[in-house]
Formats: sequence, C-alpha cells, structure tokens
Amino acid sequence: MPSVKKYLYSTGLFLLSLVSINGFGQVAAEKSALHNMEKLKWSKAKTRLEKSLAKDSIDAGAQYILARYFFSPANPDYNLDSAYHFINATLRNFQSASEKEVDRLRKIPLDSSHIHMLRYQIDSAAFERAKTINTEKAYSFFLDHFATAPGRDRAIELRYEAAYIDALKMNTYEAFAYYLQKYPNTSRANEAKARYELLLFDDKTHDKRLTSFEAFVKEYPESSYRSTAERNILLLTTASGSLESYKTFLADYPQSTSAAFARDILFHLYIENDLDVANEPLLKNDSLVTILNLNRKHLVPFVNGNRFGFMDNEGNKIIDATETEIRDEYLCGNIVEDLLFMGDRLIARNNATLYEGGIDELNELGYGFLEIIKDGCSQVLHKSGRMLKDSCMLGSKIIGGKFLAIKKETGWRLFTLTFMPLPVGEWEDVKAVNDALALMKNGVWFLTSPEALAAAADQDQFILSEPVDKIEPWPADHIWVKHNDVEGLMDAQLHFKIPMKKQQLVHRFYGIQATSDEGVKLYDDEFGETVFFQRATASKPWIVVKLADRWSLYENKSRKFLSIGYDTVQFAGVFAVGLLGDSMVVHCGQNKSLGFKRAAFDFIPSKDSTAFMWIENGDKKTVYDAQGKALFTFAFDKIAYHEQGIFIVSRKEKKGLLKMDGTQLLNVEYDAIGDITGNWVPLLKNMKFGFYDLTTGKEVRPMYDKNMKRYNDHYVVAFKAGAYGLITLDNKPKSKFEFEEIVYWNDTSAWVKKNFQWMLIDIESGKIVLDKIKDFKWVNNNGQEKVAIVHQENMYGVFSNRRGAIIPPTFTDILNLGTQDDPLYFTEKNVEEASIFVVIYYNSDGKLIHRQAFDEDVYDRIYCSNN
Repeated sequence: MPSVKKYLYSTGLFLLSLVSINGFGQVAAEKSALHNMEKLKWSKAKTRLEKSLAKDSIDAGAQYILARYFFSPANPDYNLDSAYHFINATLRNFQSASEKEVDRLRKIPLDSSHIHMLRYQIDSAAFERAKTINTEKAYSFFLDHFATAPGRDRAIELRYEAAYIDALKMNTYEAFAYYLQKYPNTSRANEAKARYELLLFDDKTHDKRLTSFEAFVKEYPESSYRSTAERNILLLTTASGSLESYKTFLADYPQSTSAAFARDILFHLYIENDLDVANEPLLKNDSLVTILNLNRKHLVPFVNGNRFGFMDNEGNKIIDATETEIRDEYLCGNIVEDLLFMGDRLIARNNATLYEGGIDELNELGYGFLEIIKDGCSQVLHKSGRMLKDSCMLGSKIIGGKFLAIKKETGWRLFTLTFMPLPVGEWEDVKAVNDALALMKNGVWFLTSPEALAAAADQDQFILSEPVDKIEPWPADHIWVKHNDVEGLMDAQLHFKIPMKKQQLVHRFYGIQATSDEGVKLYDDEFGETVFFQRATASKPWIVVKLADRWSLYENKSRKFLSIGYDTVQFAGVFAVGLLGDSMVVHCGQNKSLGFKRAAFDFIPSKDSTAFMWIENGDKKTVYDAQGKALFTFAFDKIAYHEQGIFIVSRKEKKGLLKMDGTQLLNVEYDAIGDITGNWVPLLKNMKFGFYDLTTGKEVRPMYDKNMKRYNDHYVVAFKAGAYGLITLDNKPKSKFEFEEIVYWNDTSAWVKKNFQWMLIDIESGKIVLDKIKDFKWVNNNGQEKVAIVHQENMYGVFSNRRGAIIPPTFTDILNLGTQDDPLYFTEKNVEEASIFVVIYYNSDGKLIHRQAFDEDVYDRIYCSNN
C-alpha cells in the first residue's frame, strides 16, 4: 500500500514537471519564432509555429505569432487575409483560455490588448488595401471578411461610390439598373436613376424613329423621359403637316404635355380651313374656347387712369389698361385683329404677351404663324406664343398649309409646323404645287410629297422626283411637268399618269388632250386613252375630233362618235352645228338634233344658265331653246335673254320686249331698255325716262328727266322740272316735285332734302316726322333694318327705320366704333364751362355700357378723328 502511494505521488510530480516543461517549451517556441522573424528567417519561424499548432491547434500564442507573421510587410508570405484569420482565432482561443494559460501567454508577451491592437492594425490595413484597389468588389470583400473593422461605415460609402464609378465606366442603362437594384438608397441613387433613365431612353430610341418612341412610352410609362418621347411622337406623327395627323396625336395622347402644342396648331388649322372649331371635341379646351369667343368680338379702346385698354361691344374689359399710348388706327375701334400692339409688346386678346422687344413689321403668314421683322431680321412666331429659335432669317413662308420655310443666306430650309427641322438640305426656292412640294436647286425643280418629307424625318431615305424645268398645278391634284421638250402629268403621289414624252398637254373639261407628232390623243378622268385623231377641239359640252378628214362629235368617256362626219363643226354656246354641203344639223344634246338647210345662226347670251339660239328663217329668225324646241319667230337684228322668260329684241336701233312664247310686251320703239331688276324695267325714249312693271304689266311712259328709281312696291322716285317727287305705280303724284334728294327710310317714311336741310316725312300724309336735320351718316344701309347717325341742329342721335330713336339727339358728337352689323357708339357731351367731355359708350340697342369724363387733353388722345 505505501508503495502504491509512493508511486502515485512520484507520478504526479512527473506529470506536474512535464506540464511545466511543456508550457515552457511552447513559450520558448513562440519566442524562438519571434526571434527568427526579427532576423527575417521567415521559413524557420513558420515551421516552428506550425509545429506548435500541430501539437495544440488552439494555441493562442502560436496563432498570435502567425498573425504577426502574415502581417509583416517584409515577409514574402505577407497575407492580410491569413493574418486576419489567425488574429481572430487568437482572440477566440484567448477568451476561452484558462487562467494558467493566460499567465503563460503573458510571458510571450500576449494579452488582450496585444490581440486587439494587432487586429485593429490588420483591419486598418485591410481597409487601406480596399481603398487602394477602390472597386466595389474590394470594398465588398473587406466588408464581408473584416466584420469588426472600425472603417466599415466609410467602406460602405466608398463601396457605393466605387459601384457608381463602375457603372459610369460601363455607362449603360443595365449597369445603372444593377446599381439601383443593389444600392437603392444611396446618396447617388437620384443621380443614378437620372443616368439610368437617360441611357435607357437613348438606347431604346437611338434610331430616332417614331415606332421606337411609341414603344418607349408604352413600355416605360413612368419614365421621366416620357414627355420627351411624346414630344418626339408629336413631331414625327405630324411631320406630314396634315390636319388629320394632329387629330391622331391628340386622340392617342390626350394627356401628353405636348397635347397643348398639338391642340394650338390644330386650332389654327381649323380656323384657316374654315372648319367648325366649336364642334370639334379635340379642341374643346377652356383656353381655346376663351380665345375663340374673344376673337369673335370687335374691340374698342377705353382710358382708365390715363392709360389705354380695350373692351368689347358689351363693355367687358378684354385687355387691361396698361399703356400710355396706342396706335392711331385703334382709336376708331372696330378692331377685329386677334393680336394687338401695346407699346413694344404684342399681346393676344386673353392678355397673354406673345412677344416683347419692339417690332418693325408684322406679317401674317397664315395658319396661326406670324413673321416678325426687326432690324432687318425675320423671326417666326406662332399665335400660341411659341417661337422658332433661330438666328437672323431673311424671310419665311407657309408652304401648302403644312410646312414652314425659312430663308437663310445659303437658301431655304424646311420645318414642320411644330418647328422641327426637316433633314432635306437647303434649296434656292420652295413652293407648294397642289398637295406636293417643289424644291429648286441649280435652276431646276424637284418634286416631293408631304409623306416623303415625313419619312425623311423618320430616318428613311428622302425621295425626290427627277429634275424638271417647269411645274404647274392641274385640277384633281395633278401636276403638269416639263423638262426640255418633253411633258408629262403626275398624280398627288408623284406617279406618272401620262408618261413624259414630246407632246403638248392641255387640260379640258372632259379630261386631257395630248398633241404630238403622231396626232391628238384624249384622256378621260380615269386616264383611259383614245386612238390618235388628226385634230380635236372642244366647247363645253362638246368634243369634236377629226378623223379621215371629217369632223365628228365625240364622247370621251364612252369613246363613242355622236354624229356623222361633217365638213366642219361650229359652236353656238351649248349648241354644236355640223355643216355638210348645203345642209346643217343643230345638236341640242347627245340625243337631240335638228336638221336644216344651211342658214345663219347664233347663240343668244343670257345672265343665267338658260340656253337659246336663233336660226335665220327668211327675213325673220326663229328662237330655239336648249332642247331644240322652237319658241317663236320674229324679225330682229339683235336679241338678249333676261330671266323670267323675257327677251330684249333690237331692230333698227330700237328695242322692245318679248315673252318666251313670242308675245310682245313692249313694242320695238324704245331707245334703250335698262338692266332689268326683279320686275322693274327702266325705259328711255326721246331722252325721257319711264319704266315697265313685269308683274303688273303697267307702264309709265317715258316723260321724266332722269332715270326713275323704285322707292318700294308702291312708290317711285321721279325727277322733273329740276326737282324730285314721289309718284305711284299708276303715275299719280304722291308728293310735290320740290325736293333736292329722296332717300328710302321705310315703307311709310322717307328722307327728303329741301333747301339744303333734310327732313323725315310721312309719305301718306306728307307731314314732317323729324326736321332740322343738317345731315345723316349711315351706320347700316344694307340690311332690312336701316340705322343712321342723325345730325339735328347741333346735336347728334342714332335712329332706326324700325325702332325709331335708339339714342336721342342730345350729344355733341357720336361715332360708330363697331361694325355696321354690330355697332358700338361713342357719344360725347361737351361741358364747355368746365372743359370736360363726358363720354358714354352704347351698344347696338342703345344700352349704356361704359361712362367716363375726361379733361380736354385726355379726350383729344382718345378721340377718333378719322371716323
């Protein structure tokens, strides 16, 4: 038993001494490794440390020295990642080491401060390494593998920046999309998104074609470049200039930011083409409706606070009073222009300033476009306020209502109505020919179509016709062209309907006549062609062709001969007369003809579409209508037809009247029969005047000294013994012949002038209704209601033949600043004692709409002296 205890005791001492010797050996190994590292014996140091770890894989000391080994810059095996691995292993094993192990490690020396210091140094070096590489991958590696590094927040920021720079270097929308997907909340996110959207837009629309812009809007409706794409869609959709193209855009993109521009252009296209703006749904826009309503009214000036403005004929202020002076032509009102000059500004009726800076000359180009000339340079302004931004231009014009042409020193350039330049070069001249465009270069013309210009804008090849010397528009949108001595005819699509050849083309009512060395060929409206004739002539509705030395009537569309061959064919208005030997045939229509022995004939002119002719019949002449019916036979030298079935016949310089059936209304005894108006026939005989009434058949024999004038259905103004008077249709006096003038007012009253003064008298009683009238000026003398400004004694008023006094004659002056149909009256009362002028504006019904009082200086500035 004692021997056992002795054994156990001796064994314990051995183990204790073994542990002590082993711990000392490990410390010695680590110090030895450090010593070798100091002497740069890197391989021996590593071997010693690896042996230590082979004996004890959790030896914090060996791991720490290995961390220092791999972190030594002079070491060929320098490796931050390995250093970081071993320092982290050191920290783990140190934290779990026993107190005795910790005491041992202190002898290296090694404690937690050594570990943390080295790890901090390794972390810092790793961060510097990432910054040196400066790529997203380097920063990501740092962040993924150096979790405890103190520079992580900065590394994250630098990673964002490096990733952004990487995207910039790639400069593709995919690169920025990847960046935004991976780093959506960085400080560069907005910039990255902007670059992404720009690059995406550029990539998807790089070909600049309409289909690409349309696809972009459809695929990326939330893009910030949607409005840019839609503007390009507007430019390309409407590049042909057609009205329908603007409607198409507005129907497809009604909410687009470009819709307003398209609507403004379409609005003026409708106005220029006299289309119904008010009932076009695409134009039902509050601002356009306002402008349309404003433009329908005429304006007059007013003064407020010594400044001028403009109001409409109901007294509504339309343009603010802002200017101390206005143009003289504005003072007299009746302003119908939709744009006005206010100082150096050009303003619309909605008070919007369209242009500012002074204008030397303003020209209407049409279709809503204006040419502004200042200091010798031309600029183009649309009435919506948009302007073509270009340097000094020498001129401008609208081509065919679809394009804008700008003249520069080097030539004419073409733009769309939306101000998009068309990639078709410069030209010596440009013009519209029907629906096509003609472009001149080097003195010759080239034709192109609006569709070809639109195709060029959409990056297609620009197509031009062959060069020609002369161009003329023909009906049905056809274009006649000539080059050297050959001619041809194109349609609106610039396809040849009649090929170019040596010929002379003439447009006729029935189609085209082509004359060449081979003869004459006729084309109908569908360009069906005939055989060659020797000759051809025409007078609507007849065509006469010569074949085998005979002339025949011919119908072009059916290509049929309508008559036999004649020696010759003559035309008498709508009649065709074929002469053969001593006979003649009168063709009254394709299915009606009359045969006669050859005799004199002629067409009877008329003021309407009725057709007659006469044929000599012995010592008389027989009159036929257009259907070949004989109307009457009468001896006359000349004959003319008047409406209502009346003929004026002449014989031996005397004139008379016949009815359609030959009944004689007036004997052939008058020196002259004047122009028949309605049922009124003026007569002259032996230098005396009378009249005949076709309705009643009553005649006032010529007995008066001047031509008679019908007053109304009951009375006539006649002149004898040096004065005017009224008579009835029965030639009975209705008034004395004592007036210098008689002017119609209404059926019961007449203006008469006597002793240099006017009076308004009642015709039936002869009583004076209004007297002491110095003069009167018509406001409206054309309609059923007659309105006049009447100057009675020293005062003025406004009277209507239907409503009587509209404005009583109590004013010292009255001017009409409106139109004859929609007058606006400027009335003045002069208070001489105070040198004050009271100005009152009245509408057409005599309603007061505006009142002001001015001193003499201000009144002189607003008074219209030309009215």
